[in-house]
Amino acid sequence: MNAPAAARPPSPPSPPSPPSTPAVPAAPPLPLLLVRHGRTSWNAAGRIQGHTDVPLDEVGRDQARQLGEALRARRVRAIACSDLRRARETATIVGDLLGVPVALVLPELRERQLGVFEGRLRDECIARWPEHWAGWEGAPGNTPPGGEDFPAFRARALAALRRVARELARPDAPVLVVSHGGFLRAVLEAVDPDRAVTTVANATVHELELVEEDFRLGGG
Repeated sequence: MNAPAAARPPSPPSPPSPPSTPAVPAAPPLPLLLVRHGRTSWNAAGRIQGHTDVPLDEVGRDQARQLGEALRARRVRAIACSDLRRARETATIVGDLLGVPVALVLPELRERQLGVFEGRLRDECIARWPEHWAGWEGAPGNTPPGGEDFPAFRARALAALRRVARELARPDAPVLVVSHGGFLRAVLEAVDPDRAVTTVANATVHELELVEEDFRLGGG
């Protein structure tokens, strides 16, 4: 007869599972309301502004007052703006109506510097710099002579908005950011590359949210 098989020793007990790490909740989005300043006399004439410091005209001041009235229900907790006069004036008028401080005035929220085009009308630019104008009008990412490099401009804009959101915004209370048409266009197209933004009208509101490190369109 064959000898009986030796009994197998019992298997060692399985080690206890490590305690599960609770998931870290995602940071709530920080809302921003982006606004282009009110109209200036150069806007009305079609003259290119860039960094040139042009004040609001009377229409622009009225646009700012109407904007302030329209924002009364939005629980704006603070305002940030470009240091150029047209943006500061808009921010001050809106802030006075809402009883909200202009908490940050930042040169980083300025319009793009547009070199030789600044202070000139479209027809003047076409006559003096036809190739540069055609390149810039066809693709605003092209840089006019003496102008600000577009990738650097866009990076400046996004970094400035991150700073504003982190310093001033709360999940339930947005910050109003008063800036410029080219600035807002660059930001909106960076956030949604499939969106073609041709113009940004004076004193119009565009909603954005900062989620962790990235922006997304708000209002949805």
